[in-house]
Amino acid sequence: MGCQSGAKVSRYERFNRKPSLETAFGYEAVFGAPSRNLFAGVFQKVEEKIKKRAQLLSRKLSEGKRDRMALQKLKLLQSIISGARIEPSKIS
Repeated sequence: MGCQSGAKVSRYERFNRKPSLETAFGYEAVFGAPSRNLFAGVFQKVEEKIKKRAQLLSRKLSEGKRDRMALQKLKLLQSIISGARIEPSKIS
């Protein structure tokens, strides 16, 4: 992983330092566990921010026109808010 000592690794473990995407993938390759599990605290913070933003966008979109595109966006936002996972191929 390119660390000269255990200090950097320790900072990741104590959540005192956020890993780069490359570092997160490196840990995933080494430990065979998803990055979201290895850095659960970071993942939860990001997920909460995204859900709050999706709620705000959903409210704003609900106040406007309800055309086909708006309904698709609302469906996607509701799935984010509920925590349901959508495959990229299903978003269109």
